[in-house]
This record gives sequence, C-alpha cells and structure tokens, in this order.
Amino acid sequence: MEIRSVEEVKENVQKFTLEFLRLLESKKNLDEEIKDLKNHWKEQGVPTATVTKALNNIKRTKKKTPSQQHEEDTIEEWLSTNKDIDNHLVALMSK
Repeated sequence: MEIRSVEEVKENVQKFTLEFLRLLESKKNLDEEIKDLKNHWKEQGVPTATVTKALNNIKRTKKKTPSQQHEEDTIEEWLSTNKDIDNHLVALMSK
C-alpha cells in the first residue's frame, strides 16, 4: 500500500464521498421511476408485486449451479413429504 500525505487522503475521501453521493442520488431517482412504473401498471391490472417476486425468483435460480439447485430440490422434497413437518407447517400457517 502506498503511503500518502494527509492532504492526499483527505482529497481522495472527499472525491469518493461526492461520487458516492451522486450515485445515491441517481439511485433515488431510479427508485422513484420504478415506483411510478409499478403504480402505472398496477392501475392497469398487472399484479406488479407478484411479477416482481417471480422475476427475483428467476434471477436467484439462474445464479445457482446445477448441484446447488439439485441439493435444494432434494431437501425440499424430503421436507415436504415428511408428515410431522407438514403438520407443524400447517399449524404455523393457521396462526
């Protein structure tokens, strides 16, 4: 790591902070646009929350390796076919 003067460090910290804040402002604007888009399509009858959830599930699945997906599928099958676990899940969901 390079040794820097206090002034260099201060300048770099300030530059980073300004760049970071600009990006946060851009993100805030994008978040507003996304919110407006969802509201527009929700008014048109599109279940935007369901669509968003489905997209997030698709992205999460695409990130998994086949072995990770197989492991999850196997464990899910084991759990969903266990009667005791199923009874507990039903009890939890009814509360």
